[in-house]
Amino acid sequence: ASERQDIIYRIFFNLHTLYLYQIFQGLGVGDLLNCAQVCRTWMSITQNCSLWSQINFSDYKTWISDSMVKKILQKYRMFVSRLNMRGCTSLQESSFKCISECRNLQELNLSECCNINDEVVQMIAENCPSLLYLNLSYTTVTDATFRALSRCCLNLQYVSLAYCRKFTDKGLQCLTIGMGCRRIVYLDLSGCTQITVMGFRHIGEGCRLLQHVVFNDMPTLSDRCVKELTSKCHCLISISLLDSIHVSDSALKAISDVAHLSQFEIEGNSQITDAGWKDLCRSSPKLQLLRVADCPNMTDISMKSIGSLKKLTYLDISGCESMSDVGLRAITEGHSASRIQELHLSSCICISDLSMMWIAQRCSKLSNLNLCYCQNLTDSGFELLAGCLSLVSLDITGCNISDQGLVGLGGSQSLKKLNISECIWISDIEAASSCASSKCCIAEGSPGENIFLIRLFKKDVINRGYNTEHYGPTQLQ
Repeated sequence: ASERQDIIYRIFFNLHTLYLYQIFQGLGVGDLLNCAQVCRTWMSITQNCSLWSQINFSDYKTWISDSMVKKILQKYRMFVSRLNMRGCTSLQESSFKCISECRNLQELNLSECCNINDEVVQMIAENCPSLLYLNLSYTTVTDATFRALSRCCLNLQYVSLAYCRKFTDKGLQCLTIGMGCRRIVYLDLSGCTQITVMGFRHIGEGCRLLQHVVFNDMPTLSDRCVKELTSKCHCLISISLLDSIHVSDSALKAISDVAHLSQFEIEGNSQITDAGWKDLCRSSPKLQLLRVADCPNMTDISMKSIGSLKKLTYLDISGCESMSDVGLRAITEGHSASRIQELHLSSCICISDLSMMWIAQRCSKLSNLNLCYCQNLTDSGFELLAGCLSLVSLDITGCNISDQGLVGLGGSQSLKKLNISECIWISDIEAASSCASSKCCIAEGSPGENIFLIRLFKKDVINRGYNTEHYGPTQLQ
């Protein structure tokens, strides 16, 4: 009998250990360290090497110490494949030396680590041959870093040097010389305004396999820069040029000649006209994400080009003040109307209730809709949106909706998030009663319930205890 009890005990003990291990897999560094202090069994489980293959110190950057990082990395260095040190400003040379001893390291994030320099990067590059992903954004690295990467990192594919302003075109020239960095497919140089046309030429010559480029916040970016890059990089599928104010139709034509994009983003550009958008949409009919906010030269003609796209799921044309119902009709009658899941029309002041009717009728998969400051919309248009069967999130900040329109929206069976900030014609009582009369509620409910989260910024509403936490529409990194 005692032998049988012993077998049963071992079975339950093994099951208990297995379940604990599965739970521990979802814990961060701090939680694992705390669990190790509970009992010997838990300590034994937390020392399983597979639990330390992916370490995120960034979540604990406010209290993590140099000695603790050093102790953990020394113990599990052979098993660490992913390491996130973002914002860990207290780390010193001893920790960075331990990082370089993680020979199987594949992904490393050193963003915002103020003590990172060229010597540290060189040490890591020379000792971590398997490195695939490297984030050095917001650090003070110089041209010497490019020399080390181009010499040692033969497998590197994903690189971010966003807002690193100490390197020059001379550093980028190293990309054309060494054998390293030849496999880079993703490059983020946002905010690196020191790069000239010659620098982009070096990038094109050294990184011909580039697929994804992010050059946001670069007011110095010109058509010549884009042309130099695209003259060599013919594999591009994703381009982000937010706040590139000097890029024009000429740049889009250069992109259209060589690339078949799935994603394109640009914002705050008044140079690109309908001709540029026509070229882009014709060359990339399978665009899935298109973000062209605050581009005032876009007209209904551009919307007709967008309507020809076949696989669009995300569209942001916020601030396109020249677009009217005619343009939006071209989109809702296009190939992608039944595919669009997220649509941003903020500050599109010329669209009316007619556009809401077309959206409700034809955008069957639309789950997120932003209509902020679309002041031509009336209660009738908002009532039509209650027929969007997939609509989950709606932002109507600053719109002219009244109690009647809110009652109509309350009939939606799918809506879970609604932002009615600055909607001055809605009364507090009606906001509450609309939620009460529908299947929705203001406060959070249990899992599976239909939750209606309303953001109300009027002082008297806040004083009545409404939930004012921000629940805005979602977006695609």
